[in-house]
Formats: sequence, C-alpha cells, structure tokens
Amino acid sequence: MGKEIHGLSSMIKDILGGDVLKQSVDLLKHVRGITATYRMTNRPMPSRPSHYVSSILRPLSELKQSFSKTNVSQELVKELLDYVAKEVSVKYDETAEDLLRTVHQTESSLKRLKERQVQATGSSQGTGAAASDASDADKIRLQLFLDVQEYGKQLAKLGMDVSKESTPEYHKLWQTVSPDGQKEIKLEG
Repeated sequence: MGKEIHGLSSMIKDILGGDVLKQSVDLLKHVRGITATYRMTNRPMPSRPSHYVSSILRPLSELKQSFSKTNVSQELVKELLDYVAKEVSVKYDETAEDLLRTVHQTESSLKRLKERQVQATGSSQGTGAAASDASDADKIRLQLFLDVQEYGKQLAKLGMDVSKESTPEYHKLWQTVSPDGQKEIKLEG
C-alpha cells in the first residue's frame, strides 16, 4: 500500500508539477528582454524589479490555492511546491548565466571596438560618457539582481525557505547574479 501511495504522489507530482513547471519556465523568456531594455537606450539605473517577476511563480501559487480547498495531504503539496520551485530556480539560473555571458561578450567587444577607434584617431575625445557613468551592462546586471531578489520574495510568500541549506538552487541563482559584496541572501523591502 505504501508503494502505491508513493507511486501515486510521484505521478501527481510529474503531471501537475510538470504542467505548472512549464508555465513558470515559459515566463522566464522575459529575462532576455532585460538586454533590450537597457542596451543603447540611455535609461537610468534600475531601481525596482521587472514586471514579469511576480508572474513567474503565479501558476504555482494558483495550484497551492486550489489544493487548499481539497483533502490533498500537506506533505504532497509541499513536495510539489519544492519540486517546481527548485526546477524553476535551476532554469532561471541557466537563463541568467546565459544572459550574463552574452552581456560580458558584448561588453568586451564594444570595449575592443572603442580602443581601436581611439588608436585610429589618436585621441580619447568623443568616446562617450564619463567613466563614472554606469554602462548598459551594469544596468542589465543590476536589473537581473533586483529581479532575482524579488523572485526570492515570491518564493518566501509561497512558504518556501530560501536559505542555502533548504534551497541550494535559489542560492546558486543568487550567487550568479549578485554583485560583489552581496553574496548573502537578503530579501528585505
């Protein structure tokens, strides 16, 4: 009987969790839009998370709400939430790493191009903004960090523990996007 129940809960997790996971992961496509928002647009430094972030875990939140009206065991609900949240965090991390890699490559290419232009003209005048101004890449990195911070708040609202021990997948995502000096997870605000 125990194996049958475990098999059933595994099947529920695979079916429902898989559907909710797909919905949530599909929303991660908006992460790529961060680049277009800041690349060559002269926008100010970001100060709040992107609008899409609150939607990433909405399918999971809706599933949790619908389960609250049933007799499904809390253990199964928690298992389902953990499964989906961890998988979404892994996909988010992969997407963020890819975006940051692309941003770094673009930044390096632009820097080399500027250096060649300076060498060709023999002067550094007219090369753009002051050195203290934030680059497009800095803005993209900060936006990604603000978004992941908000995503962590959304996980916590679902009752998830976002500590390193409980959710190493989220911790890795935080490490991927956090600026130097902010490696500890802080979700205030």
